[in-house]
Amino acid sequence: MVKTSCLAFLALLGLASAGSCPNAARSDGRCGPDFGNAGCVAGSNYPCCSKYGWCGNGAGYCDTNICGSAPAPAPSSGGSCPNAARSDGRCGPDFGNAACVAGSNYPCCSKYGWCGNGAGYCDSNICGTSPQPGPGPGPGPAPGNGVPILVNLAVPSHVGVDCPGIQSRWPAGTYFCGSPKPPGSNVYTPSCDQKMTVSYQGKSVTCVISFQAAGVGLTTGAYVELVPEAYAVLTGSTYGGQFTGATCTGVCNIARN
Repeated sequence: MVKTSCLAFLALLGLASAGSCPNAARSDGRCGPDFGNAGCVAGSNYPCCSKYGWCGNGAGYCDTNICGSAPAPAPSSGGSCPNAARSDGRCGPDFGNAACVAGSNYPCCSKYGWCGNGAGYCDSNICGTSPQPGPGPGPGPAPGNGVPILVNLAVPSHVGVDCPGIQSRWPAGTYFCGSPKPPGSNVYTPSCDQKMTVSYQGKSVTCVISFQAAGVGLTTGAYVELVPEAYAVLTGSTYGGQFTGATCTGVCNIARN
């Protein structure tokens, strides 16, 4: 009886919090029941709250129904995305059939919903075409609003340590990075193959999470370690230490034990 009552109580709690976050959006992009029932900004690029308490869009955000909503994505149109390109580089049926910018360095949409070029992008038939294969994701979309993040230089040999085979899954030229594990008491691996865009002093770079970088003791906020090539996009140098003043969009995990 006690176990049944507890389960019923937890179910009621879930129903009470699902789909409704009545309080104002926070400046750090956190949301949901664990953050004072803060909502996300309707009509923005990040209108929905994930089960991990971050505002975002598309799969993992608007399909969890924690709070916020977005228009239902249009069905895939077999190589055509008729809607305007987004400023965050997301695309395809999970992002309102947003297109990529034809003739740019990132004209094609991958099956993961990111604009890019070459293998994994222009051969996926999501949307967009390119006459010549090009490098993987490099400098990201134009800098925009995001959560503050502490940036550090990664050790290149760490790439793939916690995400086996990741380098074979992404095209040559892909920038990799390390991130703390996502929230959750039973989560033991980083957000492998997920992306973040880091912006700093008017420059930005998009990287693929490929290993765990805890950041414990350095910061209580979002944290990333960039491979030297990605670090150089922001700083002009492949060598240096940690720095503040950057912002992150996408999967921006918080340092934790």
